[in-house]
Amino acid sequence: DRLRQKINEHIGEQPLTAESAAILRAVTVADGSGIEPKLWFLFQQFGLSHLLVVSGTHVTMVAAAGFILGAVCLRLLAPLSSRLRWLPGAAAILSACFYGALAGLTLPVQRALCMLFCFVLAGLVGRRSGAANSLLLAASVVLVLTPLAAVGSGFWLSFGAVGALVWCALWQRGLGGGMRLLQTQAAMSLFMLPLGALFFGGGSVIAMLANLLMIPLLGWVVVPLALLAAVCFLGGWDVAAVLWQ
Repeated sequence: DRLRQKINEHIGEQPLTAESAAILRAVTVADGSGIEPKLWFLFQQFGLSHLLVVSGTHVTMVAAAGFILGAVCLRLLAPLSSRLRWLPGAAAILSACFYGALAGLTLPVQRALCMLFCFVLAGLVGRRSGAANSLLLAASVVLVLTPLAAVGSGFWLSFGAVGALVWCALWQRGLGGGMRLLQTQAAMSLFMLPLGALFFGGGSVIAMLANLLMIPLLGWVVVPLALLAAVCFLGGWDVAAVLWQ
């Protein structure tokens, strides 16, 4: 909580507009308290509200960074590599858990951590980890820990969206990358439309076009730079301010 508050305060000290600072807080440490209702409504109109929460994308990025760091350490400890094969996976899990705690262990983060545990542990014991089974196990764990999650919109939106992605992947084998991207965006827009109508009283008919632009922008530019800025800030490096901007 202290680290989260320090990051929030540091973002607020940057020469950024209030809206930019609020969005950076939301996508970095899952603090959406600074986002005004007008801005929430704007994102909802374009079908982009899901981008303002810390999700599996963030956890996956941090886990990947931890895995790479663990793999580098494993190479440096070559004489012991046969006994430390678990090191990259353990580093991925520890990194993801630390970031999940920093982000407040929200429901999407809990789902991503459970699925990550399934994937890593299956690899360590030489078993296969199916995405559908991992998703079902994650839903079971979340409901055991927080039974009332089933009555909230976040549970159905988070698990429903990932379930739709898993279902789409089954029908996209053999397709090119561009066609897969278009089909996935179209399917997700259609799937989220009734859920948005059910929970928010409306949906966005241009969500597909908006997400085709904004998902790569946030996923490949904003979120990586924001997470790197947070690491640099916690490490005491001045470059953090440049990365935030």
